[in-house]
Amino acid sequence: MAVLYVLEQGAKLRREGSRIIVDKDGVVISDIPGFKLEQVVVFGNVSVTVPILDHLLREGIGVSFLTMRGRLRGHLRPAFSNHGTLRRLQFRATEDQEKRLELSRGFVRGKIHNQRILLQRHRRRRDLADLDTHIAFLRECLREIPRVSNLDELRGLEGRATAVYFSGIRLLVPEGFAFPCRTRRPPRDPVNALLSLGYSLLLNNVWSAVETTGLDPYQGFLHGDRYGKPSLALDLMEEWRPELADSLVLTCLNRGVFSPDDFREEKGAVLLSEEALKEFVSQYNRRAYGEFRHPDRDVPVNHLIGFQLQARRLVRDLQGNSPYRPFLSR
Repeated sequence: MAVLYVLEQGAKLRREGSRIIVDKDGVVISDIPGFKLEQVVVFGNVSVTVPILDHLLREGIGVSFLTMRGRLRGHLRPAFSNHGTLRRLQFRATEDQEKRLELSRGFVRGKIHNQRILLQRHRRRRDLADLDTHIAFLRECLREIPRVSNLDELRGLEGRATAVYFSGIRLLVPEGFAFPCRTRRPPRDPVNALLSLGYSLLLNNVWSAVETTGLDPYQGFLHGDRYGKPSLALDLMEEWRPELADSLVLTCLNRGVFSPDDFREEKGAVLLSEEALKEFVSQYNRRAYGEFRHPDRDVPVNHLIGFQLQARRLVRDLQGNSPYRPFLSR
């Protein structure tokens, strides 16, 4: 099953029979059989008709709307299914502080482990000894996780690890791209603009995986509750940030896919040009569909399936079948 990204500004999304068509000024840009689609992601100024929305909902295909910056505006989903029992288990677990801490330790362990693996890969490839202190610090943070006694301590540990990790990422960014620190809302340099866009795309994919398994994306464990905040999707996204988004940004920058001219500043925020946005989404899509080995499958799977496998691990934990295990890069 595929995800259709619609990025051409001024384009129109419509239906012809069972096929989903994207066209602009009478020129067809995409023509995809509807049965092959799992999701449609619309960026910016794209016309979507009521008949096509009705068709997508009837076929069980969700639609996500993002700004040109990659910020999520909202989702349109088919009428939800009968996962009441699972959601009751989820809600009870969010009220159990010991359970919240147990699951949150897993999410943080996965994130920090995968951050360390990413730095180790680049350490070996580039023979960059300056990364040794960053790698050692992350290793010590992993040892500390079982000893934290509450969520505030765990979040503090995760914050310190991430700050050291991004200081290591700074050493891997090529000349011509400044990356003094991680900045969000707005991103203040091209590297942060790419990271923010990568995380938005990743969150959208993980959110879909969470809903597919029947979990409530707004009831999380590590991330606090706040109106409109998809806490559980953010929880399950953590271990995938280094594996998918961060590694992709470094690959694109070090291979010269983007230059500083592909970015512009607008009201204090650094944004990708329309062509650069299309290129990054294309690169992300290729990476998301790239296959890897997941312990729960005997054959390689793509990352979209990997997100669902991790969500199902959480379901099995909540049902009392087996403890949640984060995805750990190798």
